[in-house]
Amino acid sequence: MFIGTFFLGFIPDKLGRRFVFTWALVIYTIATVIMAFQTTTEGLLAWRLFAGI
Repeated sequence: MFIGTFFLGFIPDKLGRRFVFTWALVIYTIATVIMAFQTTTEGLLAWRLFAGI
């Protein structure tokens, strides 16, 4: 989460906090659902990283 905050923290200032929060929640939900169906450790870690960012 630190990586996403550090490198992408300027986006809410440009697009609006509500818009970015809504899309972040949608992306996090999709990544978590995909993560639930992973069968390998590498896939699980990759989607966990994506969900965290």
